[in-house]
Amino acid sequence: MPKIKLNGKEIEVDGKEKLLKICLDQGAFVPHYCWHPGLQPAGNCRMCLVKVSNSKKLEVSCMYPVAEGMEVTTECPEVDAGRKAVLEYLLINHPLDCPICDKAGECDLQDYTYKYRGGLSRFEEDKTIRPTKDLGPNIRIWGNRCIVCTRCVRFCEEVAGTGELCVIERGDRSVVDVFPGIPIDNPLSLNVVDICPVGALIDKNFMYQARVWFTKRTETVCASCSLGCNVETTVLYNDIKRLQPRPNAEVNQHWMCDEGR
Repeated sequence: MPKIKLNGKEIEVDGKEKLLKICLDQGAFVPHYCWHPGLQPAGNCRMCLVKVSNSKKLEVSCMYPVAEGMEVTTECPEVDAGRKAVLEYLLINHPLDCPICDKAGECDLQDYTYKYRGGLSRFEEDKTIRPTKDLGPNIRIWGNRCIVCTRCVRFCEEVAGTGELCVIERGDRSVVDVFPGIPIDNPLSLNVVDICPVGALIDKNFMYQARVWFTKRTETVCASCSLGCNVETTVLYNDIKRLQPRPNAEVNQHWMCDEGR
């Protein structure tokens, strides 16, 4: 159990955990997109930058191992500048869709942009246009909004085990898509909508149904089978608009099935 200093406070940590999880468990704010507690880390969004004493540059905390005596800083001018630069890159091709996006009000890209960006863009070139289309019977993608965090791709590979999703093209044309003729229609498919940190993947059943800041959320349990998944209802005017899973490591982890929804 190595001891490290996190923002000046000495703590004892699990040496097997990556730095980002330790920071979040200790209540330190570290923005992130590609990391998810139910998936293997990928380290591709570069948003979770922190300053560590044993490195001369900012490090991606979701992939960084801890070591005895390490000093970690999650908030300082150098870290803020790094995160602002990453956000500027992510927003280069992102559309101004917030007024019509179903993710508005619960979007990590909105929240971090509000914190780190000044509202101005230096990008004057034409944005890359990517497709908007159905990926399956329940899921639609707005390609222009995708930041290629690959959460959905890793979910289909690691959890669902079906692997329908992949990243196509390269560079700023990269976007998530399905393999030709293989729609995403596995029994857990709608979980990719829950874990998408932006408004790229949308549940067609919930699309344009409600603005989340007008809704009421209630914790409950799914009664569709004996497993009893922990879920949360989104309600507007006494009408249930959607069900989403609540984390419970002993029952349903972070997921629920499409049949339960």
